[in-house]
Amino acid sequence: MGSFALATLGLVLVLYPAMSYWWAFGDFAVIYGTDPVLTVLTACVHGAGLAAFFFAAERLVSQRRAEHWAALAARDPARLARLSDANAPRLRALETSWTRFLPGARQELLQLRELRDWIAEHNRQPAGEQAEDHQ
Repeated sequence: MGSFALATLGLVLVLYPAMSYWWAFGDFAVIYGTDPVLTVLTACVHGAGLAAFFFAAERLVSQRRAEHWAALAARDPARLARLSDANAPRLRALETSWTRFLPGARQELLQLRELRDWIAEHNRQPAGEQAEDHQ
């Protein structure tokens, strides 16, 4: 997702409410200072908004990635796909490394696993069925 969208989301749902509460200004000072129920309700709504945004962003990225792979497969539907000579060892290394839990490595690991799974699915389909799928 774009950095502007993430910055805006962080500002609206996290930074502004926090600043409003800590420095006692703005509408969130009223929300957080008057009723604990409003505080919990607001936090739940903000959490749900963040979760929905990240879910939608991940689906969009996955969908674009799948469309890209489908376009590559459509160029030569009968050809078997495979991980590149650089990606196969990188995937194995990430799967066994403790760094797979770090955010950047985790994202790379998920992308490589998704690619591996797509390749396996692509190679399972008969050549005629692949050609029909991409027309």
